[in-house]
Amino acid sequence: MTNATNFYDQDTRVTRIAPAPGVDASYAGEVSDRWFVGSVPHGGYICAILFNAILTHFEAEGQGTPLSLDISYFNPSTAEPCRIDITILNPGRNSTVAQVAFYQPSSPNPRVHVLATMTSSTTGPSLSLARPSGAVPWSLPDPSQCTRFVLPDYARPPKGSSMLDHVGYLAADNGESERGVAESRGWCNLPGRPCDDWRSMVIRDSEESGTKARTLGNLPKGTLPYACWVPTLEIHALFHAPPSAGNLSFQARHVAITDVNDGRHVVDGEVRDEEGNLLVSMRQLAVAVPWAKNTSQGKKVSKKIKASLEVQSNL
Repeated sequence: MTNATNFYDQDTRVTRIAPAPGVDASYAGEVSDRWFVGSVPHGGYICAILFNAILTHFEAEGQGTPLSLDISYFNPSTAEPCRIDITILNPGRNSTVAQVAFYQPSSPNPRVHVLATMTSSTTGPSLSLARPSGAVPWSLPDPSQCTRFVLPDYARPPKGSSMLDHVGYLAADNGESERGVAESRGWCNLPGRPCDDWRSMVIRDSEESGTKARTLGNLPKGTLPYACWVPTLEIHALFHAPPSAGNLSFQARHVAITDVNDGRHVVDGEVRDEEGNLLVSMRQLAVAVPWAKNTSQGKKVSKKIKASLEVQSNL
């Protein structure tokens, strides 16, 4: 695993540019090949670039505290430049709702769409609510009692490096796996970088593919008919609190709660700081497909890039 001090901030960096027609603001970035899973960039890494653009924009507007993100992944991205467009849908003194779209040169259509709700602070009164019946409390053993999660060989990128080369994930044993509970729990961090700001929190999403695959992998043998790629289709994330200063790692738990159809399933998750304080809760719609789909998607995107470059060279 490499030192992520520079890579994470460097590879999610954005710069404000002239706004595209019809939007309020645009930001430019570059998708690196250091955060791939198999043949495509990790969806959580793409989300980190988007989130950085959102935070950069709204911090300047005095509303740099996220309340929620609704993320829809339309198509896999690739290692090339990107543009993030922000359109204000509902401006407000206390909170603002914006539409955010992620574009790349090889496709005229957005690859990711986000609805973001931002606010100036979350310092208002809190409600003391009892835990709902049926909710299962969870905790993690000490990191020394967990096992580093690594991608299987078939999931390694053909070139560049994988997301898990730059992110630490220590997996706790799932004692309920033989009862058919598809769960994963573990600690994650960015080696060499504190996880004590809003931007670092998206690294928890950057673990999603690996932990979702591990979540399903914790089912009894024979439950799944093939080695899986588990891309996220949609995420709804609610932000409860920022991590405290000096926080170095996150605790996370994900449970596949319902099967929808054709490999689609719902995953509930929570992210906590080192002390166990709740930071983010989320619900995802993901799909389990044969790993060959990852390879074919990578080839499809590569063809689009080649075609786009040929068109540009003929102009």
